[in-house]
Order: sequence, then structure tokens, then C-alpha cells
Amino acid sequence: MLRKIIVAYITWFRLLKASWHSAAGSVATQSMMAATVALAGRMLGASSYGQIVAIAAYYGWFNLLGAYDTVAFLPRFLAVTSQGEKAQASACITSLLLKILLTGSSVGAALLFLPIGVRRMRISSLGAAAALYAAVFALTNLKATLDMISQSAGWLRRWSASNIVGAVIPVALLAGAMILWKRPTPAGIVGLYVIAASLSTAFTLFLFLQKFEIWWMLRPSLSLVRPILLAGCGPWIAILSNVLMGFGVQTLIAAHFPSSELGRYGVVGSLSAWVTGVGMAVTIPAVSDWSRLAAAHDFAALRRDFRLRQASTAAVLGTVMLLVMLAPEPILRLLYGAEFAAASPLLRIFAMSWVISGLGGWYWYCLFAMGHPWRVAPPNLAAGIPAFLLSYASIHFTHLGVQGAALATVFGSACWLATYEFNFRIVMRRHTSPSPQ
Repeated sequence: MLRKIIVAYITWFRLLKASWHSAAGSVATQSMMAATVALAGRMLGASSYGQIVAIAAYYGWFNLLGAYDTVAFLPRFLAVTSQGEKAQASACITSLLLKILLTGSSVGAALLFLPIGVRRMRISSLGAAAALYAAVFALTNLKATLDMISQSAGWLRRWSASNIVGAVIPVALLAGAMILWKRPTPAGIVGLYVIAASLSTAFTLFLFLQKFEIWWMLRPSLSLVRPILLAGCGPWIAILSNVLMGFGVQTLIAAHFPSSELGRYGVVGSLSAWVTGVGMAVTIPAVSDWSRLAAAHDFAALRRDFRLRQASTAAVLGTVMLLVMLAPEPILRLLYGAEFAAASPLLRIFAMSWVISGLGGWYWYCLFAMGHPWRVAPPNLAAGIPAFLLSYASIHFTHLGVQGAALATVFGSACWLATYEFNFRIVMRRHTSPSPQ
């Protein structure tokens, strides 16, 4: 057993070395995002920060339309098309304009229902700040699409620069505000978010337009609209799951508990995402490695490599989980301030999902490499629906409160892992079983 654990650690560090550039960029970006949450939490305290989380949760529901993936079609199209640079540019521009249309529609819907939303979220006093947050929602969706187009087109330097600048700007603004602003308010912090989103999106758009003539923005390809929208159907299932598991649970907490509870839940969720993001930062090269093995029909080697990588990230994240379990309160006090130390039971619960993430974070890459992208849909549904329904039940019919919602989220993660493993075995059996004569 000890030998297997040592091998798992060695494997993780080898993977880190092999993926150093992508891993370093990913870790830096996620660390900046986690720092943004820590600064906002320290400046506002649990209650006021919880109000901002409630605003974000309200807009999160409109990701069902605004975050629809209009880029999933591009990687293969850009790789195989022989129609020249203008055809590739037209595909990218069409993808971007569709995103602008969808995001604009979702912002309009969000503002239309905003009076109902702020009342349900119990943040009626922040109606103006909630309306202002629409700019953050729209700009972050636009920036994400520009980044995904850059990644699909292979403009990795532009993609890296956009991510790093986009992560540094809000941290710098919040750090400056923390020094100069004695009494920050939720509305003021939302204003800083708008400034940060505007600056980072403007920088990303500047990088994007360096690859295109500005007049190409007026020449989308209508023939590509249908295939672009069809290609986004599968990823939409993952968006639905994330909305239910993330923003859905936060909505339930906002509607039934003091905002301070949502604030503590929010920072613990952010810390959990950062830990798993760092542990899983070594995954990027897996798709190309496994695609080559799948193309060579060497599925036995693919399965061995898959299991070895699984064990490596599970071992690393399991070690972090054990350390956090021993002292969650000092960690929260150090990162977010004394007011958030009461979230230590939540941190212990969320930490249980880190090993699950270490085991499950590889399936998506493997199924895509083997040519089965739709297989990612059932696991995401198996995660989001139970997590939301059990959170609702725990809040309404038990005395577990927010901890019950956290437990439901961990259970959803376990369902996600089990369904992924089931699908992986089906696909692997299909590829390794002898063909009938």
C-alpha cells in the first residue's frame, strides 16, 4: 500500500513537470481568483460578502442561456477546414456574435425578473448593485468566449496573457481598495468588479482584434449558425449541472438563511475549488496523449495510464484533505478573517469531495480522447439534480441547515464519480471486446 502511494506521488510530480507551462498558468490564474474572494471576504465580512454571493447566484441561473457554448464547434472545424484564413475568421466571428446575442438576451431576462430575484434572495436593499452586476455577468461571459476562441485557434500566448491579466486586475483593485477604503460596501465592491471586468475584457478584445480585421465583425457565416448551436448541446448539460449544484444550492441558502451563512458557504466553496484546481492542474496534456493511444487502438495502455494518473491526483488531494481536516478553523481564520472561522464544519464536509475530484477529473479528457463526448452528459446530470434536490430537502425537512446542503453537494459529487466510472467501463469494454466474426 505504501509503495502504491509513493508511486502515485512520483507520478503526480512527473505529470507536473510534463505540463509545467499550462499548469503554472492555470495555478496562477486560480490562485488570483481565490485571492479575490479572500480580499472581498476580509473587507466586507461574512454578512455583506454573502449578499454579493446572492447577487452572483441570481445571475448564475441565466447562465443556462448566456453561457451556452458557442465555441465547441470551432476546434475541429479550424483543424480540418481548407477554405483559408477568411473562412476560419468567419467561423470565429460567427461564434462570438452568437455569444453576444445569447448573452444580451440573458441579461435582458435577468434585468426583467430582477425585482422578483432580489426579493427572493432577500437583498432588496441592494437592487441598484444587483442591476449593476449585469455588466459583470455580460462582460465575463464575453471574455470567456474570447479566451475559448483563442484556445481553439491555438493562440496560446494570447490566451495565457488574457487569463493572467484578467486574474491580476481584480486582485490589484481590491488590494488598493483595502488600503484606501475604510468602510467598503457591497455596492462599492460590485462597482470594483465592474471596473475589473471592463478592463480585463477590453484587454482580451484588444488581443483578439489583433488577429482580425475589424470589418470582419460584420461578415458572419450564416451557414455555420446551426452546426455551432448543435455542437453546444452536449456542453449545455454540464452548464445545467453546474447551475443546479452551484448557484441553485446558493439560491436555497440565500432564501432561507442569514446572508452570513451564504458568505461562509461561498468562501469555503472558493477555497475548495482552488485546492482541487491546483491538484488537477496536471491534466492538460492528457487529451493529446490518450488521443494518440486511442488512434493506435492501444486501449490497454490507455487504461493503465488513466488509472495511474487517477491515483496520483487522488493521493495528492487526499493528503491535503487530511491536513485540512486536522485544522480547518486556523486555515479559515488566516485566509478570510475571524468571522469566517465558524465555517470549519463546512470546510471539513467540502474536503471530503477533494479525493472524489482527484479520481473523477480525468474522465472528461479520456472520453473525449476516445471519441465519446456525449458520455460526459449523464455524469453531470447525476451530480446536479441529486445535489439540488437533496439540498432542498435538507433545508426544508431537516435541521441540518447549510451543512445539509454541503453534504448534498458532496453526495452529488459521489454520484458524478460513480456515473463516470460506469460510462468509462462501458466505453472501454466496447473498444476492447473482440469484434464478432
